[in-house]
Amino acid sequence: MFGSVLKKMVLVCLVEVFGVFTMNVNAAGQDSRKVLNDTGIVLVAFGTSVPAARKVYDYILESAREKFGGYEILYGFTARSIVKKLRAQGMDKGVLTLEEAIGYLKKKGYKKIVLQSLHIVPGQKDHELKEVDVSGMARYLGEPLLSDEEDIAAVLGAIGGDIKTGMPNVVCGHGNDRYPEYNVKLIEFDAALSKKYPGAVLCSVEGVPGTGALLGVVKAEVEKAGGKVNFIPLMIVAGDHVMNDVTGSEDGSWKNIVGATEVSVAKSLGYNDAVLAIFWKHLAAALKEVGK
Repeated sequence: MFGSVLKKMVLVCLVEVFGVFTMNVNAAGQDSRKVLNDTGIVLVAFGTSVPAARKVYDYILESAREKFGGYEILYGFTARSIVKKLRAQGMDKGVLTLEEAIGYLKKKGYKKIVLQSLHIVPGQKDHELKEVDVSGMARYLGEPLLSDEEDIAAVLGAIGGDIKTGMPNVVCGHGNDRYPEYNVKLIEFDAALSKKYPGAVLCSVEGVPGTGALLGVVKAEVEKAGGKVNFIPLMIVAGDHVMNDVTGSEDGSWKNIVGATEVSVAKSLGYNDAVLAIFWKHLAAALKEVGK
């Protein structure tokens, strides 16, 4: 018993003297650690209110903390309506808006902040990260997933295990109707996808490339495959879009548009370690800028 007490006393001393960080979840569900630096990290994501889909955020956060253990890392969600909905349902543990996450780090005394985008393409939300009020902290930005040709090639390699034979493969993107200039990287990804995996098709919920291919080549291939189709989300979270727009029971769902009777859906990109490695490469680059 004395030995156990002694070990605890030594551990406490190590924490106090050397600054070894300890895990301590506060009332907001955020990770409260003693850290060795003045930089806080916010993982910026849109968010989802689908309970099953939300679990991916735990996986991503654990991966980030394993990779960047000396930093305090938390989420900042950009969809205020989703945060509001989660709070109304009592599911708000660890859920902060982007602005609240920034305020949290500022209150704790951080001087620098890295906003790491968890978005797929450089888009409207990433533009907003350059302008959001960071309360006087020095701002550093981590690029979204598909930032250049190297990223596109890496993501194509990462989803290789999700491509199935004997049926059409449809990669499910989001796209942007309102700001078409933010579809550029999605269009580049589409061209690279066709070269890497002939027969695979990219469709998007909004914007370009849209869903035109569903009624054409995909529907014909589904018939040849006996009603089979494989959907691959080009999304961090397989939430409402995948559950309703893609595989829902309504007539307008992608599944029903192509007449599929047997559907398989790959896991979202947030569970793909090779994809997370690309995000962490971008985060490491941002942290390197912090150190200059």
